[in-house]
Amino acid sequence: MGVITSIEKQKNNKHRYSIYMDDHYFAALDEEMIVKAHIKTGMDMDEATLSQWILEDELKKAFEKSLSFLGYRFRSGKETMQYLERKGFDPSVIQKTIEKLEYYRYINDEDFAKAWVQDRKIGKNVGKMVIRQELTRKGIHRDIAQAALEDITEEDELERATQWVQKLVNKKTGAGVDQRMLLQKISQTLFRKGFGWEVIHKALHKASIDLDEDHYE
Repeated sequence: MGVITSIEKQKNNKHRYSIYMDDHYFAALDEEMIVKAHIKTGMDMDEATLSQWILEDELKKAFEKSLSFLGYRFRSGKETMQYLERKGFDPSVIQKTIEKLEYYRYINDEDFAKAWVQDRKIGKNVGKMVIRQELTRKGIHRDIAQAALEDITEEDELERATQWVQKLVNKKTGAGVDQRMLLQKISQTLFRKGFGWEVIHKALHKASIDLDEDHYE
């Protein structure tokens, strides 16, 4: 048990106050939390009770920062967790905050994966393998990623791969170009862009590259 000896407004944040117990700094609390807990100078309070208010204050702060972070674009659970870690929140606070965000569907990895696939399908000319790698880096479970990727049909993949082939052919063809080397470079580029070899093979045919059949069989 101790006595709240001072409540001082912080210079760098007018809505937060430093709490002193028995003339020693104990913690900082948001103004709203101080009013809610009826904390005032001269009152007796045990450290456990005050620590509980501090935890609630941290949870409130973490949740508000998460909403601001999520306001810029849709995020995965892993991205949000890493953001809170960078902000220095305690692991227990982060876990509770993530659970609350999931409960209210501010974060949902299934929705995130579907939105990510749609965005890549429309705005970025890459294949499934690259998109799958991106989702993995975002912390999306492989089953969720696979379900989202099913929205990309073989026709979608072939269309995007063919666009790449045509673009590369127009850029690299000309007098003295070694056709075999050209084929290898185009195939390697498409593979790095995330397209499978079967799709690459079909895209080369669809783009009507003037190369012998046995060069890419």
